[in-house]
Amino acid sequence: MSERAIKVMRGGLLLRQWLSRDNSPSQADFASELGVTQSAISNLVRGYQRPSLALACLIQARTRTAVRVTDWLDDEEASRHEGFERGGNL
Repeated sequence: MSERAIKVMRGGLLLRQWLSRDNSPSQADFASELGVTQSAISNLVRGYQRPSLALACLIQARTRTAVRVTDWLDDEEASRHEGFERGGNL
């Protein structure tokens, strides 16, 4: 399995865990908050796809860093986007 596939699965697992908490929104409500469809969130949670960088930033902000941008990126990509976790600029 490639590093990228593992990262997609890791991001999806962390998002699934966050959404499973008692006080978390449903997938549909979370999707609405982020401006995407419930099926898009379902695909992320299942590890079928990874979010765009913009969506990953929104997820990080909404989950209060429980699911970070770099949870979806391989090591090379993460090194190019280190500032996102610290609230840096594009």
